[in-house]
Amino acid sequence: MDFTDDPLVIECFLHLPSLAVQDTNPTDYQWILDKQNETDKIVFCRQKFPDRYFNKVLDDKEIICYVVPSDNRNTQWKFALTNSMIWPTCHWFHVMLGHPGSCHMRATLQAQYHHPHLLTHLECFACDVCQ
Repeated sequence: MDFTDDPLVIECFLHLPSLAVQDTNPTDYQWILDKQNETDKIVFCRQKFPDRYFNKVLDDKEIICYVVPSDNRNTQWKFALTNSMIWPTCHWFHVMLGHPGSCHMRATLQAQYHHPHLLTHLECFACDVCQ
């Protein structure tokens, strides 16, 4: 049985939200690379803190990632966010997760992404639909 034969699965796909900005996808390696290349600050962080910031090749793209120095950089890395990536990433996940609460948003983003002020930005994040 193929998953597309299940009417409940098809029903779930029918109700996925649409995003106003279709070219923003923080799970797309090319989008991450493009955004990271827009600023020199992330490169500076990689040079200044090589034990924390490093290049990881994902689908032939060198993406700057972050790891806590005591963690395994092969398995416990996170995408390094630039300032310009924070709001689009928060917004994208908020919509795609179905407008979750702040705890779920924080846990989801902290599991995969790093920015020194990510928590502050998440605390200030506001959704027009949810307000």
